[in-house]
Amino acid sequence: MLHYMLIFLFLTISTLSQYCDGLYTKFAKRALQKFHEKPRIQKLSGFFLNQDSYSDDPDTSLIDLLTAVASNYLSDCSTAIFYDNYTETQDRGFLTNFFQHYPLAHVHGSIPEDHHIEDSVDQSADKCVHYILFIKDVMRCQDIVSRRSEKVVVVAKSSQWRVQEYLSSEHSQEIANLLIIVKSDKFLQKKKETPYILYTHKLFVDALGSSQPVVLTSWSGANFSRNAILFNTKLKHGFAGHRFIIAAAHQPPYVIKLGRNKRDEIEYDGVEVKLVEILSQMYNFSTDYKESADIKTLGPSEAVIKALQDGNINLGIGGLYITEDRYTAGIFHWHSEDCAAFISLASTALPRYRAIMGPFNWTVWLALIMVYLGAILLFSYSDKSTLKHLIKNPEEIENMFWYVFGTFTNCFTFSDKKSWTKAEKNTTKLLVGIYWIFTIIITACYTGSIIAFVTLPVFPAVIDTVEQLLGGRYEIGMLDRGGWNHWFRNISDEASRKLLGKVDYVPDVESGLKNVTKAFFWSYAFLGSKEELTYVANSKIGGFKSVSEDRALTLDDTQGMFLLLAFGYVAGGAVLISEIFGGCLNLCKKLKTNSRRSSSNVTISSNPRFHERQTNRERHRSVSFTQQQPSQDRSFSLFSDEIEPLGQNPEEAFGENLIHSMKSMRSESLVDYNGKIDEIFDDALENEDCISTEGSEFKEKNIHKTTEN
Repeated sequence: MLHYMLIFLFLTISTLSQYCDGLYTKFAKRALQKFHEKPRIQKLSGFFLNQDSYSDDPDTSLIDLLTAVASNYLSDCSTAIFYDNYTETQDRGFLTNFFQHYPLAHVHGSIPEDHHIEDSVDQSADKCVHYILFIKDVMRCQDIVSRRSEKVVVVAKSSQWRVQEYLSSEHSQEIANLLIIVKSDKFLQKKKETPYILYTHKLFVDALGSSQPVVLTSWSGANFSRNAILFNTKLKHGFAGHRFIIAAAHQPPYVIKLGRNKRDEIEYDGVEVKLVEILSQMYNFSTDYKESADIKTLGPSEAVIKALQDGNINLGIGGLYITEDRYTAGIFHWHSEDCAAFISLASTALPRYRAIMGPFNWTVWLALIMVYLGAILLFSYSDKSTLKHLIKNPEEIENMFWYVFGTFTNCFTFSDKKSWTKAEKNTTKLLVGIYWIFTIIITACYTGSIIAFVTLPVFPAVIDTVEQLLGGRYEIGMLDRGGWNHWFRNISDEASRKLLGKVDYVPDVESGLKNVTKAFFWSYAFLGSKEELTYVANSKIGGFKSVSEDRALTLDDTQGMFLLLAFGYVAGGAVLISEIFGGCLNLCKKLKTNSRRSSSNVTISSNPRFHERQTNRERHRSVSFTQQQPSQDRSFSLFSDEIEPLGQNPEEAFGENLIHSMKSMRSESLVDYNGKIDEIFDDALENEDCISTEGSEFKEKNIHKTTEN
């Protein structure tokens, strides 16, 4: 009985309230509800019947509505469903029934206390996620979701006035595809299903950027009141001339800072600037470029990201890379792909060794070496019919080496008695003639090819792998800001980790390129954006320059020849040092002789002049020494007695008998003669060649002088 009385009282009060509202609207404008004020139907239901606004709906109407919306508009992506604490506690049964009937793949969870749901959903760029939110107050959307291009469906328990207030706010403009579902405030006297009203907004209705709430349709009786597209295309007529503030940062080729104009405004150019200009013409908006304030400390990209997160700008450009941590800063739209690349110094000149060896392949050089050595043996054997003279006399090998080398220089003017120009055998002449024709052809091929190899530029070899950088011992440079300093910290590749283990950080790209061009002892490679490095390398940080194919030879082109010359100088210097010390063979002989003498028991050194045949020089020294002795008359009488019996060569006999007579007469001072002879002979003869060419005259004069004395 009490239950029926309460129902009757509830209906009576509802009827009276509607009548009072009708009278009030005739004389006064209805004020907006307060922030936490509930709809009237919810208040009366909760006060008299102790049930919430869904109690008159047996959970089927709203579930059918959400199922229809999801099937028609949300099937292209997965769905993330979130609910606040109020809905979780008051409408637990509704949520359970809704999750059982929802037709799409989804995830669900409660809204955290800080009202941020971005951390609960994968926000990577390749993930498409639509949202369904069950909240008590529609104004809480500005704390739950931020800038989103995905579709957002909000089921709220706010009044229609509250919904219109939110749709007119600035925050609702950040969610382009927004649909709000609320239950109608209209109270039905009979037991009927309360309809649900579907709202959205119209963006940028004027140049000030205002938004206008729009009622799309209503849901009642498992049908829409009128056919309407719930997620219609927005901004069909553009932004109505609205002015957007754009944060720009110098990042060629995407954004290029040109300088200031007459109005002291910074002018920009680049790929992204031109894209914005095209979009401004298509969607009817104006632009105002502002340079980010923290570029010097954070770098170009990080400064733009910070400005976006602070909400001070509408758009940001500057060659930004879409990363996982940046995806939460706002709505990103990629227009091109870029990658990290290394840039190093390369030359179009031939390498040092290829400048000389380039015209021929290594197989040709190997064949030439074999022919060269074979020619030495063939020429020697054809002339002597044996190779023993090469083994017994190593100097002949050297002579044959230069004789064969002369054929490659077309030199046939050797006049030595053993040269092939004076060969007597026809076999040798035939071999030399055929070999001469071969050398003419091969030298002509080499001469013609080396001109093309040296003068024509060579495309430098491209480094394609990290292993090549490691093998070349490159020092790696990288920017110390903009994300480059921490993007490569967690690398799984062992070679890349080793290469980037020690990095030279630079403040800007210009400093990195300067290190690349100025590297001398170690090769330097700079890691950066491929598009930016390509632009800088092609433009020379200034203007484009046409490269002519006709060019003068540089030191890089001819360094192979100088390298060969330096090798010859080093080899000649080594031979010169060896000759200064008497040659390696003679030096070893002297060391061996000295060691034998030191181990011998002989205390008086013997004079080799008395044990072997003397040379002409030794005879001259002995003769000159006799001219300075005090007993010249006595010696001459002994010499004259022994000259005639010898007969054939009186001058030679004179020298020999002179030494023998001196031996018999002054045997007690024999040890001192060796040193004195050397001293007197070196002082008397300043030019040894004069003695050798005037030998007979020199001896005759000495004989006459001795006779006169």
